[in-house]
Amino acid sequence: MDKQSIIKVFLIAILIYYLIKVALFLLLWQILHQMEEKGRKRVEKRKRIIEEQRQKRQEKWAKYYDGKNKK
Repeated sequence: MDKQSIIKVFLIAILIYYLIKVALFLLLWQILHQMEEKGRKRVEKRKRIIEEQRQKRQEKWAKYYDGKNKK
């Protein structure tokens, strides 16, 4: 092999290396983005459930105290 063909092979190998590296980076970035989105939805859902439970508890106690005060 002459000097130019060795350089071409080396250049192609470097380009393939960086192509794979970028592809893996984009894949991991997309997976991380999806995980963050799922986490945000999970937190929102949990906050909504807690708020609904709090409201039910307040309504329950409000009815209880209103019933006591009427007697």
